[in-house]
Amino acid sequence: MSTMAARRRTLLRRIGEASPLAATIVRFGTATVASASLSFLLPLALHAWAGLGERLSVAIAFVVAYGANFLMLRRMVFASKTGWARDLAFYAVVNAAFRVAEFLLFAALRAWAILPYAAALLAVLALSTIVKFFAYRRLFGHVG
Repeated sequence: MSTMAARRRTLLRRIGEASPLAATIVRFGTATVASASLSFLLPLALHAWAGLGERLSVAIAFVVAYGANFLMLRRMVFASKTGWARDLAFYAVVNAAFRVAEFLLFAALRAWAILPYAAALLAVLALSTIVKFFAYRRLFGHVG
């Protein structure tokens, strides 16, 4: 293991010992960045290197990112102890509810001209990410 990786592990362990919530937030942030990166980079690679169409590349990447996100949240972030089928069913419902709420909030912000397009999108996604942390924390039964 490299020195940098060892230092990172030591830092994460210390954060976890000092504050389990802070450690969970760091893991959630890592999973969020990984999922967003996968959603962005995989379609580019599938289109450029595998020669797949744009829509198919994006569809495949979104399915892969959805599965990866579920697994990362369930195992790495919140260490769920409940059954995977129950977790997947609840995750699907909660995730769908978030997508609908994100769209409705974005539409309202734009309809009422409260924020410009990019600012509205960024605000909705930022707020959603914060709320999702607590929703998924509860969904996966994490108490730390």
